[in-house]
Amino acid sequence: AYAVGHSIAVRVSLPASAEIVAAVGEFPTPTMPLTRNLAVVMSGDSIGFACSALVSGSLANKIAVVKRGGGDCTFSQKVMNAQAAGAVAVLVVNNVAGAPTPMALTAQYPSTIPAVMVGMDSTSALVAADGEQVTLGVKSYVRDAAVDWTLEDFSSRGPTDVDFRVKPDVVA
Repeated sequence: AYAVGHSIAVRVSLPASAEIVAAVGEFPTPTMPLTRNLAVVMSGDSIGFACSALVSGSLANKIAVVKRGGGDCTFSQKVMNAQAAGAVAVLVVNNVAGAPTPMALTAQYPSTIPAVMVGMDSTSALVAADGEQVTLGVKSYVRDAAVDWTLEDFSSRGPTDVDFRVKPDVVA
């Protein structure tokens, strides 16, 4: 199915009334709005990947911001590293342009804190909000033009595995 900018997502409210739409996946999401100071994990002049252990307590009671990518590092590993450093939630910034994608959990790195992905275009707003209070909302039905006419991941796709025909024949 094609989406017309509608999805189940989480809104991230930044200072000065800015708002970011975040994709939910297999990680927990808040059951009530979660307001904490933002902590952008930096590596030099850019957002860090958090693929290795972070300083214990460095993210205590904060919403951490990390970047997608970094080699063989999974989303779960990033979130678990942030949780071990004290984070109460994680925003993963996509490393490619376009809409954020839902993140999958891996059993090897169990974590219990909320984690969502935000689009790469939100990078400067998040860096500017470092240290400020932000609110991670609850899952809701969200209108987001960034995902207009995107084929949903649960839709049938081709080619078929036997004769490599393009499928589906019709998408509604």
